[in-house]
Amino acid sequence: FVHYLCKRACFTLIEPIQENWAFDMFQSLNASGSPLTAIETFKPLVVNDFNISENNRFKGNDVEKYFDKVEKLLDESTANKKDKITNEFLTTLALCHDGNKNGMSTQFSSQRAWLNMSYNSIGDKKEFVYRMHNLATFWENVIHFKPHLNLSIDNLYNLSDEDKKIASLNCLYLRDANHKMAYTILNRFYSMVIREKQNSDHEFLEATKAIVAFFTLWRSSYSNTGLDDVYRKILRNNDKESYKGLSWSGDYDNLNSKYLKDKLRNILIQQKNIKNFDSWFKNAKNNFRFDIANKVCRFALLIVSSDTIPDEINPGLMKIGKSGLHNYLTANHWIDDELKTVEHVAPQQYDSSTDWDQSIYDNDCFHLIGNLTLLPVDINSSIGNKDWKIKLIYYKHLAEKDPKNIESLIKQSKDLGIELNTKTIELLKNTKYKHHLEPIINNMDSEKNSWTLNLIEKRTERICEITWNKLSSWLDYPKEGE
Repeated sequence: FVHYLCKRACFTLIEPIQENWAFDMFQSLNASGSPLTAIETFKPLVVNDFNISENNRFKGNDVEKYFDKVEKLLDESTANKKDKITNEFLTTLALCHDGNKNGMSTQFSSQRAWLNMSYNSIGDKKEFVYRMHNLATFWENVIHFKPHLNLSIDNLYNLSDEDKKIASLNCLYLRDANHKMAYTILNRFYSMVIREKQNSDHEFLEATKAIVAFFTLWRSSYSNTGLDDVYRKILRNNDKESYKGLSWSGDYDNLNSKYLKDKLRNILIQQKNIKNFDSWFKNAKNNFRFDIANKVCRFALLIVSSDTIPDEINPGLMKIGKSGLHNYLTANHWIDDELKTVEHVAPQQYDSSTDWDQSIYDNDCFHLIGNLTLLPVDINSSIGNKDWKIKLIYYKHLAEKDPKNIESLIKQSKDLGIELNTKTIELLKNTKYKHHLEPIINNMDSEKNSWTLNLIEKRTERICEITWNKLSSWLDYPKEGE
């Protein structure tokens, strides 16, 4: 061993002139092992600082608890997964910090430089680590919220059950719509919940409503171009206008839902000319479509399924009913398999041998929200491409509760020469959620094709009216005539 150490081993000293080069070289040399992330190399700096300032007491200090939460979040099974979540975490942290990514890339040295700079520039270093903890907690409780395990998002103790359901649904919807920039502002409000600030539960709920309304109204009428920039501007400080943003470096007094609603509403009015229902519907009537924003369509279908009843005067349409009649606005409804599939009533593929109105297929009008409903996956695949009269009889089975009327439906189908699939009928009978199909079924003519382009356009307008009434109230738009 002594011979090998003295005659065969060497010691190489590499001394780069810049610190970030040293870390880049370290990462390259360490690549044969498990590469460290910027946060993992940032921890020794924090440990050293608090060992000095707290009399050798990083261990057992609150800061250790804060850092443990971050490390637990980033503890992934593979290096690729760890890099991915680290990159997303640090990007979101930077935006929450001051509304800028500050040129941060996925490069290790860039991330480490930002962490060191931000950590050393803040007066209270413990506060910086606590902000990291707040974001990790938000990630765990909100972004990774699992409604099949929890009824609602954690820590919203002071909200009513109904409000908890709406807040949880809103966060699930934004996640599934991949609207990640929303996390920046929502994290700021959820941080106040973690810190147990007065009324913070309600403020978080109202923030979710404001962002969901803003996002839905924008995406149902325009493309997503420029959408992310809105959040950056709201987060950033604007020295020229003496405007304090909603980021951590901004003015804490501005962190309230009313201020957020005012900013988002004014952006819709000024940038997108969405002043009222008519100005929004001008674009939404053509752009509120499955092929452009399917998750947005699905959310709107939940809205128009809640507390609505069939419009007897206008077959095929729904209208607002009694409050509390049917509540579809819950996280459980969003993840339920029976409401997961968006069904095209007039199928996506036109078949000349069927009785569908051909004009529905001009300009792909079959994608309009007025041609959409919600169905279980199995049923959707079973009846998806059938004729209207066949679909209508299947739909009637789904909504029918009286066994005598079911027998009548079977006879009616035989009289029309329709052979129903018994397996599909059983699926329909066992379906829990049927209320939202009643407007399609009630007073509809099964003898001829009453599902026309004209009806789809009327349904589109009615769905938009109900959606606007709900979402405009979430953004504090003035009521019509005020």
